[in-house]
Amino acid sequence: MSEEDITRGHELYLRHLLLLEQAAPESLKAVIEREVSKRGKSLAYILAERKDTFNKYHNAEFRQLFKGEEAITDIDLWDTVVLCTIVQVLFDSHLATVEREAIKIIKDQRNNLDSYAHSASINYKTFEEKWDPLNSALLELITGIHDEKRKFECTRMIHSFKSEHIRVSLDLIKRIKQTNDVKVHLQMVIQDKVAPKIHGDMDETCDKDEKDDHKNPVFTESLRDMLVYVGDPAILTCKLNVPENAVTWRHDYKLVEQTETLKFLTDRCAHWLAISCAELSDTGEYSCCCGRSSTKSFLQVLEKRLKIVKDLHVATIEPDVRENMDIVLICKVNLHTSTVVWRQNGDEIISCNRRLSSVNVLEHRLTIKKAQFEDEGDYTVHFGSVSSCAKLVIKGTSMLA
Repeated sequence: MSEEDITRGHELYLRHLLLLEQAAPESLKAVIEREVSKRGKSLAYILAERKDTFNKYHNAEFRQLFKGEEAITDIDLWDTVVLCTIVQVLFDSHLATVEREAIKIIKDQRNNLDSYAHSASINYKTFEEKWDPLNSALLELITGIHDEKRKFECTRMIHSFKSEHIRVSLDLIKRIKQTNDVKVHLQMVIQDKVAPKIHGDMDETCDKDEKDDHKNPVFTESLRDMLVYVGDPAILTCKLNVPENAVTWRHDYKLVEQTETLKFLTDRCAHWLAISCAELSDTGEYSCCCGRSSTKSFLQVLEKRLKIVKDLHVATIEPDVRENMDIVLICKVNLHTSTVVWRQNGDEIISCNRRLSSVNVLEHRLTIKKAQFEDEGDYTVHFGSVSSCAKLVIKGTSMLA
C-alpha cells in the first residue's frame, strides 16, 4: 500500500465515521438531557423503570447500561447505537414525529456503517446519498438544544466533518484496516487529530515567532468563500497571530450583530461567525477586522435542491399484487415539501376515498384501496421538476420501471 492508494473513498469513510460517532452523539445526549429534565427524575431511575424492556429486547445495550441492579449513567461512555436505543425506549412517545424520524435515520446509518469498516472506504455517490438525510436529521435534533454553546459545538462538528480539511495518512489507513471495529476506528481518528478544527492540532498555536504586538495583529488564516443551502449551518473561520484580540464582523459593509441564529465565538487566536440556520438573506460579503488588518470572503446561500432518496416503488407484504388488495406506492425525498402531484398513465390522480395521497415526514404515499384491474399502469410522483416512476401490475407480480 502506497500514498497513491489513499483514495477519496477513505476520506469519505472517515468523514462519515466522525459524523455518526462524534457529531451525532452530542445531539442525542442533548435530547436525553432535555427529556430527563422534564420528568423530575434521575436518568438512573428512569432507566431502572425500563430495565426489563432493555433486557428482553435490547440485550446488547442492556449489558452496557446495567451492572447488577445498578444503572450505569455515564452518558459519555455510550456510543451512537446505545444513545439512539435509550431515546427510543425511554422517550419515543414524547418526541415530535420529525425527531423520531431523525433518530431512526441516525441509527440505521450507524448500523450500516459496519458494512464499510473492512475497506474503510465509501464511494462519493453513497456518501452524498447518506449525507442529505443525515444532515437533516442532525440539524433537526440540534434545534431542541437550549445550551447555545453546545448547539454551536454540534453545528461546528457537522460543518467541519463534512466540509473542512481532514488529514488522511497512509499510516492511519493501514492501522484502521487491521480491525473492523468502528469504535476502534474512531479512537484512532481522534488520536491522530484527523479534523484539526475539532480535535486540535499540536502545531495549531498562535505564531510564537511573531511579536505579541496587540497594536499590529495580522490574520494568519483568512476567511474562505463558502456555499451552503437554506437551513444548513454556515461557519466562517479566521485566525490572528495574537490571542484575545477583539474583532468586528461586517456583512456587505454593515456591522453584524449577534442574534438567536448568529453567534460570534473566540478561542485564543481563532474567531468564528456561526450561522446555525442559513437564509437567502445571509448571502453576501463578510469581513472580519482587527485594527488595520482584515480578511473577507463571500457566502452564497442557495435554495436546497430536492432529491429522490428512495425511488417510487410498490410496497406490499405479499410478493404478488392481486385484485382487491390494498396497495401502497411509496417515494422518499430529502426535503419537506407539499408540492406533490401523482399521475397514472399521465393523468393526474385526484385524492378520493379509494385513492388517497398522504405524507409522513419525508415519505410520500399513494394508497389504493381494493385495487382493480383498471388501476394497472405507469405511476409517477412529481415534486416540481423532480419525479420518480413505477409500474403497477395487478395480474401477479409488481415490477418497477
